[in-house]
Amino acid sequence: MLSLLCVGAMDMVSVVVRGTLVQLATPDEMRGRVNAVEMIFIGASNEVGQFESGLTAQWLGAVPAVVLGASER
Repeated sequence: MLSLLCVGAMDMVSVVVRGTLVQLATPDEMRGRVNAVEMIFIGASNEVGQFESGLTAQWLGAVPAVVLGASER
């Protein structure tokens, strides 16, 4: 449980750092467009990852899919 807490905290730190860097590096007149594109790609990557996990679990079963998913990351 402690490891899960630490990984979640580090993920939030990376989200904040990425969001801050995008805001600082983008010109004011382009900030809204860049933010929208970033949100689309992040949302799409989450959906693709869920699809991949579900497909792997359907083909191999839940336990092998979890083991393979943990070893790939």
